Amino acid sequence: MGIFYIVRPTQLVVVFLHLIGLIVASAGVAGVSVGILTALLDMDTPTGLLYVLSWCGSLVLMGLTVGGVVLTGRRGVSIPILLWLLSMATVTLPREFLPELWANWIYPWTPLQFLGKGIRSLLYVDQSMIPGSTLLALGITLALGLVLLAAGMLKPVGKKEVAQHN
Repeated sequence: MGIFYIVRPTQLVVVFLHLIGLIVASAGVAGVSVGILTALLDMDTPTGLLYVLSWCGSLVLMGLTVGGVVLTGRRGVSIPILLWLLSMATVTLPREFLPELWANWIYPWTPLQFLGKGIRSLLYVDQSMIPGSTLLALGITLALGLVLLAAGMLKPVGKKEVAQHN
């Protein structure tokens, strides 16, 4: 009987504020990144679609970060840092250019590779739509972040934490 579940309306408000903050912050990050990309590239770029894709990607990665932190505290930051470190080596290169071990074991599950693939597709292949596989992968990763956020709200706490809340 030493473990309790604490869910109060204030926690729901905090989660709602986290979600609003994620949406606003990811919109800002997407705007800045698309602005820089458009200024640096000397080509016709689909700015609107790049913004939507960047916004979705930023929202997904921020959601994963916040969900990990809410669930596990400061240790939760290690999840997105690990994904970022593994992804930075792969996001700029197509899968065919990577070593076999990296291409077969690490590349398929890094969320940033879907974002990189979507941006390459928009810039060089088809400038009229965001690839469906990219949106599906980003949607699954966002769902994982939201599950982490919900699990963090419902995580069991010990007697010491219950006493601090009362």
